[in-house]
Amino acid sequence: LLDDICLSMKTGNCLAVLGANGSGKSSLLKYLGSEDSPLAEETAIMFQDPDDQIIASTVDRELTLGRDGLQTGPVLDEFHLTGLGDIDPRLLSAGQKQRLVLAVALAAGPQVLLTDEPTALQDQHQSQWILNRLEEWVSHSGRTLITATCDRREAIRAQEILVLDQGKVVLHGPASELIDDPRVVAL
Repeated sequence: LLDDICLSMKTGNCLAVLGANGSGKSSLLKYLGSEDSPLAEETAIMFQDPDDQIIASTVDRELTLGRDGLQTGPVLDEFHLTGLGDIDPRLLSAGQKQRLVLAVALAAGPQVLLTDEPTALQDQHQSQWILNRLEEWVSHSGRTLITATCDRREAIRAQEILVLDQGKVVLHGPASELIDDPRVVAL
């Protein structure tokens, strides 16, 4: 699915992985989050479909899995899930589930966060909030974000862009230099 991909990243940066459907974006993120990953740093991943990650019987339990003593109230408030701690997470809206998965991923304290279409299930207001939250996380933590997207408005926020086509890199470089490239615009 992926062919001859070689990349290095500067810690504290954001890499936007772009490409059409089926280009290999999700496969790259899953590989980077797997046991076979070349990343030495601790990673967390936010899959495109939050139902693939939610396993606990309540929102609070989902947040506290492996994190005893975590106060869920402030986290729920921050991620616009106030008052939903006792609810079965499968009953949340798609956007709420996506924000819950992001909250769980960030609570893990990863060095590298992998997000696959992190705003796909959000309305415009929540999309902006998530993008701002991710940007803030990178700038304040000094950690690394790798995000798969089809949206140039999301990609322009990154320091680097990687464009995939059929599992191969067709462009890689600074976002400021590549964002207006016809191959990026066409996406």
